[in-house]
Amino acid sequence: MHTLKILSCSLLTIAFPGLSYASDGVPVVSFPETTTEEFRQRQHEVLPWASPINTQTQEFHLGMPIVSSPEIITETLPPQQLVASPLPISTQAKDLQTDVPLSPLQEPRTKLHNLETANQLRQGAVQVEAGFLQVLPLDDSVSGTGLQTYQADIDWGVTDNLQLGFTGDIFDDYVKCPVNEECGDFTTVTYGVKLKYRLINQERLAVGVAGTVQLMNISASPGTFSNTSNTRLTAASPVGALQFPTTYKASPNLQLHLTPGIVFFPETIKGADFFGTFFNIGTGFSWQPSQRLNLFANIQAPLGPGGNTFSAKDRSFYRKLLWTVGVDYAFNPKIAAEVYATNSFGTTPTTGLLAFIPDGDDFLVGIRFKHVIDFGQGYAANFGNRPETQLSGRDRTLLFDGLTLASPYTLPSGTFQVRGGLGTNGSASLPLPMALQMIHR
Repeated sequence: MHTLKILSCSLLTIAFPGLSYASDGVPVVSFPETTTEEFRQRQHEVLPWASPINTQTQEFHLGMPIVSSPEIITETLPPQQLVASPLPISTQAKDLQTDVPLSPLQEPRTKLHNLETANQLRQGAVQVEAGFLQVLPLDDSVSGTGLQTYQADIDWGVTDNLQLGFTGDIFDDYVKCPVNEECGDFTTVTYGVKLKYRLINQERLAVGVAGTVQLMNISASPGTFSNTSNTRLTAASPVGALQFPTTYKASPNLQLHLTPGIVFFPETIKGADFFGTFFNIGTGFSWQPSQRLNLFANIQAPLGPGGNTFSAKDRSFYRKLLWTVGVDYAFNPKIAAEVYATNSFGTTPTTGLLAFIPDGDDFLVGIRFKHVIDFGQGYAANFGNRPETQLSGRDRTLLFDGLTLASPYTLPSGTFQVRGGLGTNGSASLPLPMALQMIHR
């Protein structure tokens, strides 16, 4: 009987190469708990084409189950019964699928140069800015690279609706007059604190209130303002502004802004006329087609009674319409650069509403770099949220500059490097490069 089974198995193998079988001693596929009746049912479900060859082979079928190959099962079973088991997700894939919070540089901007919006930093977010404004003269009245305003800001989201910050700017140059001999030097150092609170936050509409208190230090040559004194004007005076930004979300990418307010400057400083207090209304839009890019434009209209610039001819104060157009581009979720053109004098909530001195007719180009500090928020390192590439030993050596030429490579994010040198006649250098995740990915 055993010999007959072996011969039957051999014939089945030749006739049906896709079949596998097992003997009584070494079963390849076994169902120890399956009864003969249950196996008949399985045989018809899995192999509907199977039929007994003869009595002896049928006995073989009942004693040892025949299992079809995967190819035959695929061709035989209907598609709805071919359910694949889910494949395990690798650890790296899980990391990529993890949701991370958006950084302030991926969301609508809280300020568009000198126009406050009703957008707020999220709770715990900290954003640092630094940059400058540069006059691009349309005539030959300015030489060199003078007439610059430097600025620095830091903002902190105390809550989702409350934002605190520090702001400041510096201008230290001459006043451009029609005749160069009449120009005197003019210096302002303005710094202070600012606060913004969101009053209304709906799906499409947001309204807030923003205030700032600053100290303005002024130093000017005699005759810069309408004073008759022959001595240099030096003074320090408090200034401030109160604004009510309103933002309307016209679409997922487009926001419209309207910001009325009032700006406080002294009427006079040591007998010289000054800007005074004036109401102001600003409006503009911001369009963010992606998390990287934000385009914006706005105008600011001073309404009086004071003025936001003075005349180079007679030093009288009057009002000048301000304009700004710009683009904000994020290299990664933590580093961005904003490039803009304007005719405004400064960058703080007060000096940003002054036209460039004098007359406000100059064309200025500004750039500010923005950095978001991660205090445990877990912002993505790049827009793909990919883990950073580990550098090889050779790649790390390329991070060092040569003796006379700098390499094009940057330091890994979050690292810094100290270099020093000594030369003849007491010359020395101590650069301190630092990487703030300025990586374009």
